[in-house]
Amino acid sequence: MDIAIAMTVFDRPHYLSASLASLAQVEGIRDYPILFCIDGPYDEASAGRCEESLRLCSQFDHPNVDIITRDKNLGVANQVYDSKQVLYQAGYDAVISLVDDVEYSPCALQALLTAYDVALDRYSPSKMTMDIFNRTEATRSIKEGSLGSIIAGRDQIAYIMHKDVWAKIEPYLGVYIMKFIHPFRNEPQPYRARNHLEVKQWFGGLVGKASPYYSYVTHDNFPSSQDACVETVMLKDDITRLTTKVNHVKHIGRYGEHMVPELHCQMGFDAITLDLFTVPQVQAALRR
Repeated sequence: MDIAIAMTVFDRPHYLSASLASLAQVEGIRDYPILFCIDGPYDEASAGRCEESLRLCSQFDHPNVDIITRDKNLGVANQVYDSKQVLYQAGYDAVISLVDDVEYSPCALQALLTAYDVALDRYSPSKMTMDIFNRTEATRSIKEGSLGSIIAGRDQIAYIMHKDVWAKIEPYLGVYIMKFIHPFRNEPQPYRARNHLEVKQWFGGLVGKASPYYSYVTHDNFPSSQDACVETVMLKDDITRLTTKVNHVKHIGRYGEHMVPELHCQMGFDAITLDLFTVPQVQAALRR
């Protein structure tokens, strides 16, 4: 299976610097091409930060790096869509999606690939994605006993998706962008200008009123983000989101597109520790 890595990047070089420093220590990272997709600025201050992000990505020590940049801010939905489209159209079978405000364990990549390989014994590649992030407050000793566990996932932080899953998601994410983001392309931040109520009504139409997920995707607490669009399509098409029970990445971005410190804490991210395990240790547990 030919696999590539895509990382979405914006104007937070302080997080990106820490993220890339940890990514450089990930075992096997140099074996896979990396595409950095850097969104454009929305004002002069943001332009300076985006330039610094570009510098950091350009200097990342890796033999196969490509970079997409934008002159103007279009939002994360466009980043996710474009980075995946570029790689799938280039012929890759699967894409590992990363973000710029996460710290990666040295075993993160091998944990993800091994967990995915194990899950393929039970799932078709068209019916499953795999992540290595879990909102857990477990101590290291508890995690040691759960290294081999794979559970239902809820986030999209560091995950692998097969081209057959993308083929189901892509048409709807494309419509989401054209319908709810593109009309505001002349705004400083088009993604933030979307109409949340209209988006969720559209989500409801995707699953249908008879669906058991209708009330979930139209609820006030359900987001209108591109992640929510992907989740809605996955629910509609019965695609399972999986993750390792033990987290091998840690979310460090306390400020972001939709993140503030209070929400970061509320979501449980502050309580998560990144405990380090060896690749053989993790692989043996997952394959047991």
